Amino acid sequence: PLPGARPLRVVALTRETPDAVSITLVDPRGEAIAYRPGQFFTLAIRVQGEVLRRAYSPSLPMEEASPPGSVRLTIKRVAGGRVSGHLLEHARVGDAMYVFGPSGSFVLEGAPSTLVLLGGGSGVTPLAAIARDALSRLSDTRVVFIVGNRSIEDILFRDELSALAARHPSR
Repeated sequence: PLPGARPLRVVALTRETPDAVSITLVDPRGEAIAYRPGQFFTLAIRVQGEVLRRAYSPSLPMEEASPPGSVRLTIKRVAGGRVSGHLLEHARVGDAMYVFGPSGSFVLEGAPSTLVLLGGGSGVTPLAAIARDALSRLSDTRVVFIVGNRSIEDILFRDELSALAARHPSR
């Protein structure tokens, strides 16, 4: 155990793209994992005997987490990335992971009339959670979401974002 870290358990793995996976974590004691869209968690992962820490953002608002009380973190492989590569290749349902957080203040405050979200690649992860949160909570907010990727196959949450846009065509 690491001082200050919370032990969580992997309950689901979803391959988002050839180079990205979403890992759903729960607290084995049944406690809800609380966070705000835009925050991040730091995973402490043992790779070849060394504990490495990397930050990953939830890709869903807490209210949409499934199962309830869980958190879905999305990890995209970084070229030469020891932790991202390890997680994409070796994470399994049932694994225990030590997690710090949530941390960060990249969160939506207030109720803007228009929310512009701009990102690229895995930068869509916190933005997706923020967009979903804004569209569900702020009925007068319009969301403009612009994301760049190398190819169509690299678009994280492509189907989820298309469905979100279809559910809110005027926003």
